[in-house]
Amino acid sequence: MKPSILQNHTLFTNSTLGGAERYWFGFNGKENITEVSGWQDYGERFYNTNIARFFSPDPIIVYGQEYPWYSPYQFAGNKPIWAIDLDGLEESYYYETLSTYRAFSFINNTARKTTLGKQFDITLKAQNKIDVFYFPISRKSSKEGMVIMFSSFNDYLEKKYYQGDGPMLTYDFELLDDKKIEEMFNKSNGKPIIFIGINQGRLATMDYYLKNKQVKEAKAVHKDVSETIIHEETAHAINHLKGKRLSNEEGHKKYFGESRPYSPTFNQLLNDDKYKGTDGQKTAVEIDTDVNQTDY
Repeated sequence: MKPSILQNHTLFTNSTLGGAERYWFGFNGKENITEVSGWQDYGERFYNTNIARFFSPDPIIVYGQEYPWYSPYQFAGNKPIWAIDLDGLEESYYYETLSTYRAFSFINNTARKTTLGKQFDITLKAQNKIDVFYFPISRKSSKEGMVIMFSSFNDYLEKKYYQGDGPMLTYDFELLDDKKIEEMFNKSNGKPIIFIGINQGRLATMDYYLKNKQVKEAKAVHKDVSETIIHEETAHAINHLKGKRLSNEEGHKKYFGESRPYSPTFNQLLNDDKYKGTDGQKTAVEIDTDVNQTDY
């Protein structure tokens, strides 16, 4: 059987075979608890891969008495073929090739631990009208990250190939198989889908550093791309989920505290006093702390 557009399989094995390097992330890209066979830490709940279920109900559904369209023991929003579960609370769609990068598991786990990452996840789950899809931007693109919402598959095709006087997005979406994207829109039952992109080149670069045990360099990319994901979610994507229309500069003002066309570097955001107290610097501090404690 051909793999689904949003694979839900073991990303890395937590074993050592023939002297191979040991990886800590398994099914759904989550960290394995090596002391207990089959257990994984999702942040909000524990999951056992041996019996394929969570050991506790979704706390938002049971204790918060919200989201009646979900079952209390739901995994990935009751869409296990099409989605992965972020932290035991909500689902999201990921293009299959992201799972081929070891870097992505580390980056995504760091992003999901941040305050704004958790807020985005809750906002996503609080509505049932828009889906979110993470994908790799072609390294031919100059974009480090991007957010764009498509109302339908035809809207996706029009913006990808035929945007009239505006710039085509062909390079940005070069890695996406249009047939698989059409399949995803068909499965979404008419919902608009927010595409959140991460540059493929950055993932490949971190993988190279990890392979060659260049830890300092790997952590620099890890921090940068983790912040890029939160920036794209918080400054741009969340506005679509809330039904707001903000320009690129307005979104940056909300996140960075200043209206600017481009994002500052991670080190500027972390260390420059002009970003003190902003969502951007608070997120950078959280990411810096988490990555510094990460053991590859």
